[in-house]
Amino acid sequence: MAANRPFLSVTAAPAFGRSAPPARRAAVPLCLLARRALQAPLSLLAPLSLRGRLSRLLRRALPVKWAPMARPAAGALAALVLGAGVAVADPVLGLWQTEPDGKDQVGHVQFRECGPGVCGKIVAAYGADGNAVTTRNVGRELIWDMVPQGGGAYAGGQVLVPLLGADFPAEMQLSGDRLSLRACNAMGVCRSQTWRRVR
Repeated sequence: MAANRPFLSVTAAPAFGRSAPPARRAAVPLCLLARRALQAPLSLLAPLSLRGRLSRLLRRALPVKWAPMARPAAGALAALVLGAGVAVADPVLGLWQTEPDGKDQVGHVQFRECGPGVCGKIVAAYGADGNAVTTRNVGRELIWDMVPQGGGAYAGGQVLVPLLGADFPAEMQLSGDRLSLRACNAMGVCRSQTWRRVR
C-alpha cells in the first residue's frame, strides 16, 4: 500500500397459549394395579354379598401409598430458566466510525455476527462537514470472517481496501470504545487504523 494513501477509503471507486398445571402425584403404584387385577375376576365370581368383603380384604393386603412428586428446588429452577441457552453478544457488535480518508470523509461500519466470527459493512459515509455523502462503497462488506480470540483480539479475517479494489488478511484489537484494525499485504507491509464506537 502506498504510504501517502489512507489504507481504508470509504469513497474511492474500486478496481471491482397457557400450559397445564404440573401433576401433584406420581404414576399409579404397582400394588394398585395388582389389586385391581385381582378384584375384577373375584367380583364376577363371588356372590354380591361377599364382594364388599373381598374388596376390603384386598385393600388391606395391598395398601396403596401415594407419594408426591419431588419438585425442583427454587434455585435449580431459576438457574434452568435463566441460564439455558443464553448467549452473550460479541462486544464488537455495533456501529463504528473509520478514520478520515484522503477526502476527509469517514465511514460508518456496522458489525454483525456471521458464522463463527463477525463481519462489518459500510452503512453510511459522511463528509468533513458532517453531512452524508453518496459513494459506491456504501452497502459493501468491508470486513469479514473476524474470529474472536479472547481478550478483545480478533484474527483470521479479511479487510477490503476500496482504493485498491483488493482485500488483505487483517486482525483487530478491541479496547473499550476503540477498535484497532491492522492489515498486511503479501510483501509484509502493514497499515493500521483506530476506529471509534458510534453506538
